[in-house]
Amino acid sequence: MGQKPTSINRKEVIMRKFFYLSLIWLFLIIVPSSAQEAAPVETPVVTEQTDADKAKVMFEKIKATEIHAVGIFSLGDGIGFCSGVLIETTDKYSKVLTAKHCISTSEEYYVEQSAVKKIEASPTDDLALLTTEPIANKIPVKFAKSNEPLYTIIYTLGYPDGENLYIGIGYTLRNTKDWQWARMKVRPGCSGGGVYNSNQELIGILWGGIGMEGEKPGMSIFEPISDVKKFLMETGYILR
Repeated sequence: MGQKPTSINRKEVIMRKFFYLSLIWLFLIIVPSSAQEAAPVETPVVTEQTDADKAKVMFEKIKATEIHAVGIFSLGDGIGFCSGVLIETTDKYSKVLTAKHCISTSEEYYVEQSAVKKIEASPTDDLALLTTEPIANKIPVKFAKSNEPLYTIIYTLGYPDGENLYIGIGYTLRNTKDWQWARMKVRPGCSGGGVYNSNQELIGILWGGIGMEGEKPGMSIFEPISDVKKFLMETGYILR
């Protein structure tokens, strides 16, 4: 009877899958933003047909998730950019999650073309809830039921320059008390963007990354969905 695979072996399998998928994504990736540049990725290409078919399916899911992602810009001492994710919209208002460190109450903020009317920030986590004028052409995201397991493929979407979509693809690597960590490359301006699982569900809000210099993906850090739900409940938001 063979030995049970160790966690190290499982990690190696996931990393190998991630490597081949990410190679294919560079070959396939074209962002569906009207008159926008292609989303930047930092990986080469593979020719294996079976993996390519799987990658196409995954890429279509990623592409469809853009309908939840929003760009945030501020007018204060110059123009600043961050990212966010739409969680509710009506004909009177919309609600957007982002990172608290993106927001200052002394500045004027817009999400897409809609002015921010109210800011609620977590006292303990890097999370903020923005109430805005109604946001057009976007739909609310679905929440994951629980925190994402380790060594699963995830991705983030953001608008680091306020206009062009950036896609970061990686895998969950470790959990600490307040954060989930992923091997995933991101850029300045992606902070506050949603982090998603392969079911297009929100699993967290991006804080940022470290070690992003060079070609290899660095380490990204995000607030897990458990903290997101806790924060929303504290604001009085009713989870649906």
